[in-house]
Amino acid sequence: MTSRPDPWWLSALCAQTDPEIFFPQGKGSSPAAARKVCARCPVTAQCLEDALRTGAGGVRGGLTEHERRSMQPRAPKPARRPNPGPPECGTTRGYRAHLRRGEPTCEPCREANRATVTARRERLRRDAA
Repeated sequence: MTSRPDPWWLSALCAQTDPEIFFPQGKGSSPAAARKVCARCPVTAQCLEDALRTGAGGVRGGLTEHERRSMQPRAPKPARRPNPGPPECGTTRGYRAHLRRGEPTCEPCREANRATVTARRERLRRDAA
């Protein structure tokens, strides 16, 4: 099963069995025959440990690749950005929050948004000229 035999591998029953049964492929094929060999094998634990460490394919240690993958710890989810808190009125962010919530916008937020839009238009005019 490995390229260079470790001492435990020399005692493995799979070394004395048709290797094809450890790589079931296609519809209707089953890892059952390989599992039976692994169930009688004296070095199943070492084989499983080696498969988890190396990422070897096929049935190893009585488990399929898929089953071994599900045993591996998953990477933690990336941290979410902290919530900056409620938007302040009188800012463009406050203006957008009013719109998202379906509220009428307050005068300070409208003024802040108007100033932002005007500044953006001025920048675009300058860059185009």
